[in-house]
Amino acid sequence: MSTNDRTPRTTAAREAPILCATGRAAGARAARALVLALAGLAAAGAGAAERLASKHLLHDPALLKDLFAERIAGQSEVIEARFSDATAAITVIATDDPHSSESWSASSRSPVRKDDARRPLAERPCAQLHLPFARLDFAGAARAADQAAAIVEANGYYAGGAAVYLNVSVGTTPGRSCQRLVWAAEMYSEANPMNRANVEWQLDGSAPVASDATHRPVPFARLLAGTKRGPKPAAPAAPPAPRRDFLHADIATELAQIEQRLGAPLPLYAVLIDTDMLRIETFEAGSRNKKKREWIFDADTGLRAAQDTSELADIQCDRPFTTVDFAFGQLSDLIARAPATIPPMANGHVSHVRIDRSSRECRKPPLIQVTIEDERGYGDAIYDARGKLLEAKVR
Repeated sequence: MSTNDRTPRTTAAREAPILCATGRAAGARAARALVLALAGLAAAGAGAAERLASKHLLHDPALLKDLFAERIAGQSEVIEARFSDATAAITVIATDDPHSSESWSASSRSPVRKDDARRPLAERPCAQLHLPFARLDFAGAARAADQAAAIVEANGYYAGGAAVYLNVSVGTTPGRSCQRLVWAAEMYSEANPMNRANVEWQLDGSAPVASDATHRPVPFARLLAGTKRGPKPAAPAAPPAPRRDFLHADIATELAQIEQRLGAPLPLYAVLIDTDMLRIETFEAGSRNKKKREWIFDADTGLRAAQDTSELADIQCDRPFTTVDFAFGQLSDLIARAPATIPPMANGHVSHVRIDRSSRECRKPPLIQVTIEDERGYGDAIYDARGKLLEAKVR
């Protein structure tokens, strides 16, 4: 055995037979390039064992494409691809199953390898858009990725956004689907995700088109110039609107809101008031007073969406009334005086108020019922439409 035979083999030398299994000269050259580009050796002439820096992964797009070509059949159809300064990944339609896909990836620290998992094409959006691997422009991806990295650096965006994807074009018109393939990048500020830029390039890395988070066009040159200023400080929050206490407030404002929506005087069925909520029930137009609708106001947030209509039961009164049919102008005073009308509950508080027509005496004017509560229970003060006290008693 010669001295050379006894020399320990380097890691690269041990891997060479595996990578060059075909034994062909082209395979040997690709294997050597793979070792040089992805396992960390420097340029061939230098012979230095310097690890390849991640930012150089796309430095030679043609070499990178050759490395993938050694593993991916040339006739494969590409449906997804992703390139950054440190990684590259390509997804193709499986050659042995046209209804599924398989993926290949490489990084500056590992060779091109096939991922184990397969996915059905049906799970991939716009899977009908694809192009032959031979037409996949690695140089175009490299140009786009370089510009994406420059935009990230110039604007202080999240560093992970400096990657380009083979993607379906959206442009500045959201909602378009499955039109054409482009290189695309989405870059954003971690401090303010709404401060973002979306850029699309043609497949050769030319004609960049940029837009913001709302898909409004943005001059590409402005993105490249960039600014590292942080997002503008948010405007001071407006003070919260005062909380409504409906039992001690004039509810004319809320009634006017509903009247404005209806475009007609309110056909009231009932008014129900408590501290936190105001509920107005009106007859539904065109229902011949057989249906009613609820309008609910919260003390903090105001009017909710109108609730669905409901049918009146046979025993319910079907005669509408308006604010002129009862002592609306005295309502706040009647509520305030109600506890004193029941001496044993004079120190109680008003729980809620109901204004409606009596089901048993539907043709008579509406009544105002104020319910008082204390630690012992409830009581009611009932006023007629003119505000005269009719009854006050403990339940």
